[in-house]
Amino acid sequence: MSNRGYSVGSLLREIRRRGLPRACLLYIIACWVALQVSELVFSALGLDWPQISRGILVVSILAFPLVVLFAWFFRIGSDGVHAHPPFVERRRLDNIAPVEERRRGEPARGGRARPPEDYPWLLEMESGPLAGQTFGIDTCLEIGRALECDLTLPSAQVSRRHARLSLEDGSLQLQDLGSSNGTTVNGVLIRNTVTVEHGDCIQLQDVRLRVRRNARFALVGQDTALRDPQSSAAMATLRMRGEPGADDT
Repeated sequence: MSNRGYSVGSLLREIRRRGLPRACLLYIIACWVALQVSELVFSALGLDWPQISRGILVVSILAFPLVVLFAWFFRIGSDGVHAHPPFVERRRLDNIAPVEERRRGEPARGGRARPPEDYPWLLEMESGPLAGQTFGIDTCLEIGRALECDLTLPSAQVSRRHARLSLEDGSLQLQDLGSSNGTTVNGVLIRNTVTVEHGDCIQLQDVRLRVRRNARFALVGQDTALRDPQSSAAMATLRMRGEPGADDT
């Protein structure tokens, strides 16, 4: 398991996520209830209850591995039977070290990862397995189902290496990495690298993400531009305001 990047902790989390403890407990309770009801019924009918109870117990024990396998691969809900997403390790920026530091085996700075507010761009998960979480984009963020990705999405409809977001000269670039189901931006399927803006919606099949520009970084960039007399953007701002020095260059 270690060669594939799995750990005992991630395996235990996966067992809980798939609901195996609950399924096993419900099965044991159901078998116990079946034995109690069978004893009342067969005893009232004058049948050989000890022999029948042994048969029920043997069948219950033999069926237990099948119940475990079914609970591992499928879940039963109000909307029917569905397959579980593949084995993944769910990653959160607020409780693990940044990915690059994890690959080098270094601990997180200060014992925890940087909060999303410290990143210039934010990625909000609006739907999918990680809905409600926010992730930060510093330089590059590779998204996919594989554990090696910077952002691992536990969805069977997401490719192992699905898409990549990268920060280049202050703009955010999105590239589809040859995914099976494709990537859309505001409902448009992308084929090449495109620039995404604040508020754009990125769709990876059943996973919807919203791109947000960190307002704190945007304000810092504006202040820096206004203080730089050589910046054309700053000079244009001064001309619009009619302030002195706008034509002194």
